[in-house]
Amino acid sequence: MEGDAEESRGWLVDGCSALLHLLRTSLELFKSDKFSSELLFDETKFQESQKQLQPDAALEVLLNQANRVLPLYPKEEKTEVEKRPLPDGRTVETPKTVVTTTTLQDRIEELYETLEKLIDHKAITEAAYKGMNAKPRIYDRLEGWDFAEIAQDRDPFYLKVAKMPFNTPKWLDFTRAIPAVTL
Repeated sequence: MEGDAEESRGWLVDGCSALLHLLRTSLELFKSDKFSSELLFDETKFQESQKQLQPDAALEVLLNQANRVLPLYPKEEKTEVEKRPLPDGRTVETPKTVVTTTTLQDRIEELYETLEKLIDHKAITEAAYKGMNAKPRIYDRLEGWDFAEIAQDRDPFYLKVAKMPFNTPKWLDFTRAIPAVTL
């Protein structure tokens, strides 16, 4: 769930859509962070879904092979020696520089792992409110994480708490029942 801070609104979105929103936001933030001079990402090569506004559009974008191989940052530069035999039996050695890069796939996996940890935290927290050792629950508080911090990789991620209006207990109960991770 994402919130619009100015209007205190929220949206319920599926995991793939949340992952794609985080990816797009992080790519936008990379353009102006301290490593922006190293950024290789070319947004003109990013392919959108042909099924705009369909339930599986985000999944289509995330699984698109052309998107997944797009370079983000230089990773490693190595010089390799390529040996080529000549017809007269001699060998010619030619130095060749190979530059590897991190790709969009790497970034998708990083964000996925972060969301997976948030989901695990949510499950453990919810389990603490059930059973014999149940902790008292404050019903007017919504707990979650800052969307921009997740997109920027501002680790560690600190749990945020929003005090909700008294007339929203059904919304809070719903997000806890499904269990939704709140961003």
